[in-house]
Amino acid sequence: MYGNVDLKNVLEGSFPAIIDTGSSTLGVPAKMYDELKKKWVASVKDKLDCQSNDDFCQISGETCDSVGKGLQSIGFVMNGLVFEVPPSVYLF
Repeated sequence: MYGNVDLKNVLEGSFPAIIDTGSSTLGVPAKMYDELKKKWVASVKDKLDCQSNDDFCQISGETCDSVGKGLQSIGFVMNGLVFEVPPSVYLF
């Protein structure tokens, strides 16, 4: 999910969740990441650079706090429950 928008139409089927407490990154299927990039670009307009590194989007010259105000939480649905990750957690 992105905010209240269910993105399940992007991918067919379900996928196993892997929780790695030793990592500070989130991993999602490529199609889902592409859909999230579209949502982020729409939220922050022309500021987002996802071209320099296809696996990592960035904005130069702004703080995570200022960028995070325009973004939504990412939600993972596991066993019918939504686990939300707010922008303050997924921004680096």
